[in-house]
Amino acid sequence: MISTYFLSYSRKDSGLVDEFIKTSQLFNFDLWIDKEEQEYGQKWKNQLYKGILSSNGAILLISSNSLKSDVINNIEIPFIFEQQKNRGDEFKVFIVIIDYVPETLLNNYQSTNGEYIFRDRHIKNVSANKLDSEKQLPSEMMVGARKKYWYSLCGKISEENKSGEEVEKIATIDKELLDNIDLDSDGHITKEEFDAHMNLKKKEIENSLLKSFVEKFLHKNKE
Repeated sequence: MISTYFLSYSRKDSGLVDEFIKTSQLFNFDLWIDKEEQEYGQKWKNQLYKGILSSNGAILLISSNSLKSDVINNIEIPFIFEQQKNRGDEFKVFIVIIDYVPETLLNNYQSTNGEYIFRDRHIKNVSANKLDSEKQLPSEMMVGARKKYWYSLCGKISEENKSGEEVEKIATIDKELLDNIDLDSDGHITKEEFDAHMNLKKKEIENSLLKSFVEKFLHKNKE
């Protein structure tokens, strides 16, 4: 099963973002992308929450532009990392800096337990975000070099997508269920509700696997 990742980005970086999206289409993962034509408002906000909930993880394309966005600061970043906390390894987060961001700005972002969100180990290309670095950020690269970078990045994300199919089935929340979830103004569902759904999905898959095994066993003995 192909994983879907919620894409967090600033529309002011659309040139770089469009390049990444185009390259990603060559690999075995999908992107949930906020559509520009959607109207702002609570309905639109709920679509963002549900987009994150229905995804297997998130890709954050970070820049000074993105970190100035109220939507990214107040909705996407908090809810993405809440999902990572609740779902653990089943919700993968990839952080990529696409244009220079001062370290002092990155250090403003902390989780509820006080851990820095944008720690060096969490960012794919953190070494390039240094003023004295010889490495380049995507915004600094020539077109050819940037194409190679996007391809390499998508390859790494694709490798992370090679989890077992059954595990991915458990990790993915049914879109039908999401359409029926009543989210509050913060887009939250309780951890109990989330865990209950995950346990139900696990039982469904276990029953399906058992049924498949029995059918194969009976067919083999029938022969």
